[in-house]
Amino acid sequence: MSILPLTILLLDNLNSKTNPGSSVQKLEPVLEIYTDGSCWNKGKNKSYNLSCSVAVFVLDNKIIEKLVTIRNHTTSNVAEIDAIILALEVAWDLMYLNVKIYTDSEYAIKRLTRDMDSEVNFSSKLKYEGFHNAMEITFQHVKGHNGNKYNEIADNLCRTIRKKHQSIIKDLDYEG
Repeated sequence: MSILPLTILLLDNLNSKTNPGSSVQKLEPVLEIYTDGSCWNKGKNKSYNLSCSVAVFVLDNKIIEKLVTIRNHTTSNVAEIDAIILALEVAWDLMYLNVKIYTDSEYAIKRLTRDMDSEVNFSSKLKYEGFHNAMEITFQHVKGHNGNKYNEIADNLCRTIRKKHQSIIKDLDYEG
């Protein structure tokens, strides 16, 4: 019985900025989202892949949410793209229509914002296009492991989830 994919939304201090008399969020300030993804192998011959995708949501220089997803049978690049798509889904659900995505993955930015490429899951590309047509989305590439506060938080969260998940499955043998 597989419990993957597993998605956890960690609500910290959701601070909604709404117009008086309206349930729709203002387009300002921009919701900043820092994403990261990683993949690791488990089992003999590295036959079992697990990935972690995270997003850290920042508003007015405060973390308001964290998102963590664990999946199996994927790659680090797919995990990076998943983090962005899942972050956009949460932003949409929270009615933020103006977001800025910070990622250390140039690959993810290029694959989502350029013409269809066979290396990108068709479903992910279609989801991105749908959000792109309905939201104001900008990307900012940040250099990984370079002291960017929120990027480091996303990276550390991914690393922490990986370590905890590995300790849970350490005794299992995932041979094909």
